[in-house]
Amino acid sequence: MSENHAHFQLAEKLLRDNADKIAALEKRRINHLLFIALTVPLASLILSPALMIIIDAQARADVMPYWLSALITFITVLVFIAESMDRGYRKKAKNDLLYILSQAINLKYRRGGFITLGDLYDHHVLPPYTHSESEEGFCGKAKGINFQFQDFHVTPTARLHWPDFRAIGSWGGFYGVAIRVDLGKHLDFHTILMPNFMATGALKRLIHEKFQEFDDINLVYNRFKIRYTVLSTDQVEARYVLDPAMMERFMTLKDLMKASWLEASFRERELVIIAGQTRNFFEVGHLLNPVNVLTLERCLLQLDQLCAAIETLNLNEHAGLGRPTPRFPKK
Repeated sequence: MSENHAHFQLAEKLLRDNADKIAALEKRRINHLLFIALTVPLASLILSPALMIIIDAQARADVMPYWLSALITFITVLVFIAESMDRGYRKKAKNDLLYILSQAINLKYRRGGFITLGDLYDHHVLPPYTHSESEEGFCGKAKGINFQFQDFHVTPTARLHWPDFRAIGSWGGFYGVAIRVDLGKHLDFHTILMPNFMATGALKRLIHEKFQEFDDINLVYNRFKIRYTVLSTDQVEARYVLDPAMMERFMTLKDLMKASWLEASFRERELVIIAGQTRNFFEVGHLLNPVNVLTLERCLLQLDQLCAAIETLNLNEHAGLGRPTPRFPKK
């Protein structure tokens, strides 16, 4: 039996076993659509004369025909109400369905996640930000490795020193998945790997301000060096952490997660991996799309993909991070 067929069969079973919950979600979806269909025309009918009067008063002339006012009002009200209703429905659908899916594959689910961005602060793997949003979080155990992962979005905001003190979004936001792995041992120093594009040009000046105490580690594995830059507060521990097998696994990890790039931090007892993504994870509810077996199958594949990525770390007890931690002299 192929892996994809196994996911499809599990999705079918979950659909049957949770038919009451799926039916309740579908009823909610239909009710939301009926509410939109009845409310939007009525609201447009009431509000469009007001819009026409306001525009004409501003222009001091009859510049807006009623049909145009009605059309603009209809589109505005439709977008506002549909977005609000869809957001509420997706929140409910995700909460119900991701709980069902996580139980089926021995994961624990929590809306809002298990990882706070404060937990990641000292790892230096995120850009500065003023707004953050964490959505779905999971934790579990794979091949003896305790892990947590969740998707999140951060947005930096620069406050301009203008009289109106307006805040504007600046370049450098991030959307993706964070993975936190318990290494089961304590590291004395801090090692970070980042894609090479983060260590060159203007971006190097921005990112490396955080790394005043870090040394650039010159590894001998050329295939890895082409893709990644390694920084560490200790040369010896960095080579212990990133042995050739671990470097190879990181390159495999990026492909498994279908990530646009990976960044990682080894600090104290934790390995934190940040994977930049160009797609949303765990989208299992939408007003225009009823929940069906394909919806569940797609989400199961995403969860399994992340678990498989974590399993690739598969620490070897005789080499690299899997073996007992050597004692390095403190600087």
